[in-house]
Amino acid sequence: MAFVDGKPADPGPEQAPFFIHFGHFMWQYSNLERLCHWVFHGLSGLEEEVARALIGGEQLSKITKLLNSVVRAKGDKARIDEMQDLIAQIDVISKLRHDLIHRGAETRVDGTFNVSNESIAKSRESTEILRLNIDHLKNAAADLECISFRLALFHFPEAAKKISQAWQDILAAPWRYKRVEPDRPYQQPRNTPR
Repeated sequence: MAFVDGKPADPGPEQAPFFIHFGHFMWQYSNLERLCHWVFHGLSGLEEEVARALIGGEQLSKITKLLNSVVRAKGDKARIDEMQDLIAQIDVISKLRHDLIHRGAETRVDGTFNVSNESIAKSRESTEILRLNIDHLKNAAADLECISFRLALFHFPEAAKKISQAWQDILAAPWRYKRVEPDRPYQQPRNTPR
């Protein structure tokens, strides 16, 4: 953080796109967390106090695991497949969020940013560097919005019949965010094939 006259300064204009899209991504993620609580309460059939006791304050991974269990117990293959698809992408995006939050990001002049565990890795060889750009954040945020919408429709399947074809196409599109494999600059090459 920079200081001007002893007061915190705003980030420079070259960093503004990163902070705008990072903030939007985090906002979409928190909305998804909230929605997963709501959907669990509705799909589980449990009284609200019981549902709150089970998942109140829990991380998203535990909630999605329980949501998956509820849907599997109900046995509808199409709904099981839909939930599996949503949870798989939530897991991919959760890894990105984890890395951004716990490893930090270094913005670069060219508009890209690096996310690295170099300062916290157990060994130099285990250093990982994700090389990302704003589109990664935009795509992840867009996927989170679609996941949230699809979860809401999961909870209210009759509403799915009322959405426009344009929205149906958006929701059925392939996932936009794809996991970025990190560079491992200090890792020794393997002698044996994987």
